Amino acid sequence: MDSQSTPSPKEDEVAAANRRFYDHIADSYDKIDSRRSGAVSHAWIGPVFDQIRSLLAKRKEGENSAFMDAGSGSGFLAVRAYEYFKVITVVDISQKMLDRIDLPGATKICSDLSSIPVEDASYDVVGAFATLHHLKSPKIFFAEAFRVLR
Repeated sequence: MDSQSTPSPKEDEVAAANRRFYDHIADSYDKIDSRRSGAVSHAWIGPVFDQIRSLLAKRKEGENSAFMDAGSGSGFLAVRAYEYFKVITVVDISQKMLDRIDLPGATKICSDLSSIPVEDASYDVVGAFATLHHLKSPKIFFAEAFRVLR
């Protein structure tokens, strides 16, 4: 697994607080947030990835498809996307959260979502689960997500 750490030019207060918080709770994250445990059914996600894979196959990009889990936390989406996509990248502001993700071959990027350090048009799908409320500016994140999409 690759790991990159990109310091923000000037980390804003919201990003810094989120980084500190998630670094602090990384070891107990799944116990704290039951949305990622077996307590909540996520049966909906398989059919969603099936539909995405079908759309990518029509574009003849299914075999080389790339997925980014933005604000990955412990890798909730990436773990579920792993069987559907050839390339998996997880991006989170907390290196300690990224360290918890065990996905062979996945690229890990420690970065704020306001400036994702990847090339333009490099991903077929950008997913985010329970991420937007952590962002100072969701508008900036959406602009970044659009920039990295093919």
